[in-house]
Amino acid sequence: MLFLGLVASSYTQLVAANRKAKNIQEIYTNVRLVFDTLASDIRTGSFDFSCIDPAALEPLCLENQTGSSQKVIGILHNESLKRSLYKFDDANKKLLVMHQMRTSTILPWSIGNFESLAPENFPLEDFSFRVFPLKDPYNSQNAVSDAVQFQPSVTVALKVGSFDFRTTYSSRTYE
Repeated sequence: MLFLGLVASSYTQLVAANRKAKNIQEIYTNVRLVFDTLASDIRTGSFDFSCIDPAALEPLCLENQTGSSQKVIGILHNESLKRSLYKFDDANKKLLVMHQMRTSTILPWSIGNFESLAPENFPLEDFSFRVFPLKDPYNSQNAVSDAVQFQPSVTVALKVGSFDFRTTYSSRTYE
């Protein structure tokens, strides 16, 4: 009888450990999906500093005025005619993406809708971007400012459950 109790207890603990390992594996898979998507977009594009520079924020990026990190980041492609906006929705704890187009750099962006980037069951608690420098180093007005003359990079931080993840990417686009 004692032996059967020991076997049943061991089996229960083994099943619980397996379930926990599966949940952690799912978290890592979803984090990798988010990081891979961001890495691909950031490395092949350039930063939209109208979403980062506090002096030039456009309406979709106004919530970036809090602290030193951003909740919205824009990535430009195709000579600034295509833009991907990534945004963390604090209320719903979701990472969202919107793709926008325009036919000329002097025209406004097309209206789009934010869509969830991560799966619905992804338990994202916090997400932020930290872009450096905050001003566009390729802008001719900043050409003489040594404080701004750095290759733009973004540190992405996210919290899922008890896990904190952080990585840094830089754009491979040189203007």
